[in-house]
Amino acid sequence: MSLNHPVTADALFARANPHTGWDQALAQRLLQQRFGRPWQREDLLQALIVVQHHFGGIAPAAQRWLARQTGTDMATVQALIDFYHFLDSEADPQLHLRFSSNIIEQHQGLAALMHQCQSEASGHVRLSTTACIGLSDQGPAALINGFPLTRLTPHRIDSIVHHLRQGIPLQDWPANWFMVDSQIQLRGPLLSWQVRPDAFLGTVLQQAPRQLMNALIASGLRGRGGAGFPTGIKWQHCADTPAAERYVVCNADEGEPGTFKDRVLMQEHADALLCGMTLCAHAIGARKGIIYLRGEYLFLYAYLQAHLQRWRQHHWLHPGFDIEIHLGAGAYVCGEETALLESVEGKRGIPRIKPPFPVNEGLHRMPTVVNNVETFIAAAWIAVHGADAFRQLGTADSAGSHVHSVSGDCDRPGIYECTFGISVDELLQHCGAQDTTWVQLGGPSGTLIDHSQCHLPLAYESVSPGGSIMIFDSSRSLQDIARNFTAFFAHESCGFCTPCRAGTQVLQRELSHPLDARKRIAMMELAHTINDTSHCGLGQTAGRPALAWLQRESC
Repeated sequence: MSLNHPVTADALFARANPHTGWDQALAQRLLQQRFGRPWQREDLLQALIVVQHHFGGIAPAAQRWLARQTGTDMATVQALIDFYHFLDSEADPQLHLRFSSNIIEQHQGLAALMHQCQSEASGHVRLSTTACIGLSDQGPAALINGFPLTRLTPHRIDSIVHHLRQGIPLQDWPANWFMVDSQIQLRGPLLSWQVRPDAFLGTVLQQAPRQLMNALIASGLRGRGGAGFPTGIKWQHCADTPAAERYVVCNADEGEPGTFKDRVLMQEHADALLCGMTLCAHAIGARKGIIYLRGEYLFLYAYLQAHLQRWRQHHWLHPGFDIEIHLGAGAYVCGEETALLESVEGKRGIPRIKPPFPVNEGLHRMPTVVNNVETFIAAAWIAVHGADAFRQLGTADSAGSHVHSVSGDCDRPGIYECTFGISVDELLQHCGAQDTTWVQLGGPSGTLIDHSQCHLPLAYESVSPGGSIMIFDSSRSLQDIARNFTAFFAHESCGFCTPCRAGTQVLQRELSHPLDARKRIAMMELAHTINDTSHCGLGQTAGRPALAWLQRESC
């Protein structure tokens, strides 16, 4: 399945005429459409996102109005705008073109394309870079006013420049420029399954909640977001915590560079995702669900809303249960579950101190299950096919299959669903990789292996794949890779703690200069300090890319 650019599909996120200033009456109508109820303090971030997209920025008059409407103050509004990369306090009359600066796109010729666009379209578009936008299987890619442009080439840049100079509205640009393909190269049990929501709900939800959770525990399903915590045990802890309310939250904020599997799962299997969330609501006794959709996936917003509306019309959602979509606004740290919950509550995405964990005190301090897209779909699959069928796949310690995002130096980038236990070498053969020197598993926060380790199986008990597999051949510089990854961490640090905020800046600076033996030792010590003393998972892995390079250079 492919999705075209839906500029006109949802008026909430269509840009007004660039020369139109702040219009309070229009904003009132848009936000009434978005919420359909009186606004609350927690709605502030979502309101800011709507205003940003429609007016090109959040002018001071808009900030004052939003502060009054949500019962907050200007300082709170400005703090949110400063925190989230996709919010801007100045309304920009131009289109904004953000090129993805992921290392994969850099290797695909990003710098030359940006230079070409800069030299030919100056004055017609605002240019910048942003972190990986989940399209490295079809890059180089960029976002224009939040919507994706894929497979950029010098010829396509020439055509884009022409459209910019002529002032042609985005909705009149060629649809194929905005095509986002699924790129599924290898299907396993999840990607081969097409769920029927009516049949699923008519049979599975007749089972007792404890029976469903026992099946999940017996299946051995572990969270597919990276940490690998047993899913059934997580749900059980949430259900067993006394509370007036419980919540189901889908973490669709896969911001790890090189990761795009959840994007494809939402494109291809939105019904299975909603089945998994409804299953969870039934199991834990929740009445509300949230899909936290990363801002880079804005093009999926209207598509998912249409799915939800169809579910409501057919009364497929569990009785008394409903699901809302909340958009992110460009903050990698919000992929961390507690930072995500802070963002859903309309605040800056600063990770909370744990414990307590979300299953005990999550959204609004109520018990909350937070799982990613793949985990919910796998749970729904298990509910239909049974725990034993899932256990028969994979290894003793890593049951089932895993969906991999594969990109980089290979002939067939895209999505590969493999049972756990497949070796890295086998996957490299599937995707047509040759002369492989390095493989980055799980994005910059994951593990780097060299060609001598490619015999290792992809499994929790060996090398955990995380969400992405980035392939580099012998023409690539490991120092360049480490520099790109470290720059990503420095840019995405929430700034809460000093080791991450300041330490990543130092690492980024030093990686750009020649290093003698003394500086290498100092950098290794700094990287270890960042990993050991940072507040959250972002900082606790931010030193890994530098260490991966330094340790191999010193051998």
